[in-house]
Amino acid sequence: MNKLYTLALVLLAGTVSAQNAFFEAFDGCALPTGWTNTAVLGDTAWVFGNNAAGSPAGSVDGTCMAYIHDDDLGGSYPALVADLISPIVDLSALDTALLQFDYVFEDIGGSYFAVALWNGADWDTVFTESSDPGCFGLFPTCNPRSASIDLSGYLISDFRMKFIYDDNSSWGWYIGLDNVAIYIPPTADGAAVAALSPANGCGLGSETVSFTVFNNGIDPITSIDATYMVNAQTETETFSVNIASGQTDTLTFAALADLSAIGTSDFSVWIEVLGDQDATNDSIFFSVENIPVISSLPYFEDFENGPGGWVSGGVLNPWELGTPQTTFINSAYSGTNAWVTNLDGTYQNSTAAYVESPCFDFSSFSIDPVFRFAFIVNSEVNWDGTWVEVSTDAGTTWSTLGSVGSGTNWYNNENEHGPGNTEDWWDAPFGAANVWTIGTHLLDGTAGSGSVKIRVFFQSDASVNAGYEGFAFDNIEIYEQPSINAAVNAILSPVTGCGLGTELVTVVISNLGDADLVDFDIQYNAGAGIITETITDTLFSATTDTFTFAVPVDLSVTGAYNFAVWTAVVGDGDLLNDSLFSVVTSAPVISALPYEEDFESGAGGWYSFGEEGTWELGDPEGVLIDTAYSGVNAWATNLNTLNYVNNQESYLVSPCFDFSNLSIDPIFEFAFIGNSEANWDGMWLEASIDAGATW
Repeated sequence: MNKLYTLALVLLAGTVSAQNAFFEAFDGCALPTGWTNTAVLGDTAWVFGNNAAGSPAGSVDGTCMAYIHDDDLGGSYPALVADLISPIVDLSALDTALLQFDYVFEDIGGSYFAVALWNGADWDTVFTESSDPGCFGLFPTCNPRSASIDLSGYLISDFRMKFIYDDNSSWGWYIGLDNVAIYIPPTADGAAVAALSPANGCGLGSETVSFTVFNNGIDPITSIDATYMVNAQTETETFSVNIASGQTDTLTFAALADLSAIGTSDFSVWIEVLGDQDATNDSIFFSVENIPVISSLPYFEDFENGPGGWVSGGVLNPWELGTPQTTFINSAYSGTNAWVTNLDGTYQNSTAAYVESPCFDFSSFSIDPVFRFAFIVNSEVNWDGTWVEVSTDAGTTWSTLGSVGSGTNWYNNENEHGPGNTEDWWDAPFGAANVWTIGTHLLDGTAGSGSVKIRVFFQSDASVNAGYEGFAFDNIEIYEQPSINAAVNAILSPVTGCGLGTELVTVVISNLGDADLVDFDIQYNAGAGIITETITDTLFSATTDTFTFAVPVDLSVTGAYNFAVWTAVVGDGDLLNDSLFSVVTSAPVISALPYEEDFESGAGGWYSFGEEGTWELGDPEGVLIDTAYSGVNAWATNLNTLNYVNNQESYLVSPCFDFSNLSIDPIFEFAFIGNSEANWDGMWLEASIDAGATW
């Protein structure tokens, strides 16, 4: 029977700690002598190199490897199966041997990586990998995986190995293979593998020290002397064990480690096994942080005096604290400092990084406190995004805080990350450049916990970042829920439309306090004066409701209306979430043809909006666009300079047209000049037959 071990913390990287019978690291960046490379299905075989130009780029350990980058071949590429077969290795003189290799593999659509061994007459498939590693990318973005296979049943003179990639007739991701070794394990070799405890925590004190050991030798291990050293403390203990070859065990010291001092403590742990033939794997080193605990509220941090105990980490961590100096994010919300995914440029691809809070002790609270912060978002919609996570076990496990609409300005895109992409995030801008938004949400499920942590998590995919600047946040507030706290969540109507008249005003409101609300006022203003009505129904604590005013709004005059709605509850303890604002345009309706508009007398009912929009009406004075087609005025994406703004998605919208009396489609004609980056930027014409609801 073949034994397969997963050694998650082992990276061969050019050598193994035993006598090698065979070793290949592919560092020649070409097919090694004696190896056979075959395209079994299709015309693609294994490639040898460092994958520097791949997307994602990288390799197994930073050097050349054998690999197939299925994703880079494209979705229309035919199905492929490729075999990489080693030269013959004579193992007949050995009593035992292990095969070990490092690899990176990412699956999509049922692809798999397999290993088959020659038994003298046929191939035996002994290893199949079809699972994702939980980290998308190659080294250094993600660490490789390693496997070890017992070759006891294959000690023959004509032994060979076959490494197989099969994309299952689908568009797969990639496989990378490196550091293939056949080695003779030592008789006695104990290896310290990984620390299990202590871990970073809030308000640590006397903590248990435990770690795992692996029997890398042939003989069983029955006794281990283990020592740990941290700060000024050293403890040595003897453990009676029974660890068979290729197995692991956990050792836990009786003597506790004193980690009461705030800050980072560096651990050294090592083992001694009688007759150990390899001392290079006897030790492990790790650090543990005792995080300060904040137990009083309200809490406020604007980062003007530094990080305030907030720390960043993760894969390809782009987070920086300082003064933002980019185009879309060019200042802090207050003062000079904010956390930004890049203070002076765009964010990186393949990022999975966060900024994490100090610890909070909410054990004395029976009601969840409120989290509020200021943010700006400017990331690739549907592909890159940011969300807030909460932990009640000092950062051991995390959960996404809330969903779209569950708080004020809380997320704007659904089902974008997490298990099965069922959790929400922010990606599209909430407003124009340097316009900060205030997001508010209850810290659900944290009341009564003494080890709460919060982090702001940013993730980007491996595709090209077309100038997006990412995410910035500032001015963290945590406070107890006010007893009385009404909020306006959304304005459902009125909305921009054709020939509006007397329109209903409908809003979504919520009770974020712990006291029920009854007989409270709500108001709106569309420019003709404040309309006040009293809600007599009870809005219970932690509930949301929809309310329609009895008095409608008159939007019969065409034009743009600045619309505001707010609650007016006596004793409201949080006034920042009481109001919402919108611009509603009542577009004129044109029913007579022919229609002609040269904009010489103004906009003529046309209007612009959108993300980073720069549409302007006037006299063009650019280089290529330096005059109107007729007269003086024209609409242009920039009247006065050569360049339009990056990351723009903006619209110029017409008045409404009534073609209900026509039986044949009319003709649209206009004069234009185009001068944009070919293949990347452009303009097109859209039409809507439902007053702009769909296009």
